[in-house]
Amino acid sequence: MINSGTVTGTLDEYVAGIGDVDRIVNTLVGDTQRRWVYPAKGWATEQDVPDEVHEAY
Repeated sequence: MINSGTVTGTLDEYVAGIGDVDRIVNTLVGDTQRRWVYPAKGWATEQDVPDEVHEAY
């Protein structure tokens, strides 16, 4: 179940609603990268990024 802000439903429903799996993957990868890039630039508060997330990235 996806429940983030105004998006509610399953991942399959979310993908079907967007209709573009590559766009979703690119967005998720970019959001993941911003977890450590933005704080390094002073644009956001630092967040813990688990080692397995870095490895998957």
